[in-house]
Amino acid sequence: MTQFNNKYIICGVWNTVFGYLFGLFVYTELLGRLNFLVLSVGINIVCITMSYLTYKLIVFKTKDNWIREYIKIYLVYGVNAVLGIFGIWILYEKLLIPIWISQALIIFIVTLFSYFANLKFTFHRKIV
Repeated sequence: MTQFNNKYIICGVWNTVFGYLFGLFVYTELLGRLNFLVLSVGINIVCITMSYLTYKLIVFKTKDNWIREYIKIYLVYGVNAVLGIFGIWILYEKLLIPIWISQALIIFIVTLFSYFANLKFTFHRKIV
């Protein structure tokens, strides 16, 4: 499991940096020429696909089930989005925890959820 954790963290850092820089580039170059929502959807598709490929090929190393796993990772990211939005709302708005602490806590929780959801649900790997 340690090898999975290290690879997952490395891929997660890469995916985060890629997503941030790719989104920044697209918004900088195309915002004003294309609708924000259209750009955001396209950016998310590219970034989720990048995450899927790095997790599939580097972390979990599954062979088949490309389409099924690809659809499942969208479900995991959908739950992540709901957890993140709801979690920050609860921590920041209701419990009055500063936003930077709320966001850090939610990132930690969502990262753990994402790892185990991808491990057990998306890529069907056993915990070793």
